[in-house]
Amino acid sequence: MTEEAKQMIDYILRRIRKPALVIDENTPLVSSGLVDSMALGEVVLELEDLTNTRIPPGAVKPKDLDTVAKMFATAQRVGKPRK
Repeated sequence: MTEEAKQMIDYILRRIRKPALVIDENTPLVSSGLVDSMALGEVVLELEDLTNTRIPPGAVKPKDLDTVAKMFATAQRVGKPRK
């Protein structure tokens, strides 16, 4: 697991405020309801910071952000380098 993935997991755990919860790169987040659609915007902003990219709003769907692994794959696929 990359350092960025660990940072994203830590961010998500702080965001959902379930101290006993353990998640990894492949834990379903959106489809399980742990991360709702309202929180996805903040998750995308954190992903942009961690990957130093800009992710066009219309380029991703909730299913693209269901796991931390999918988030980073999506950022690599559609992210544009920040200037």
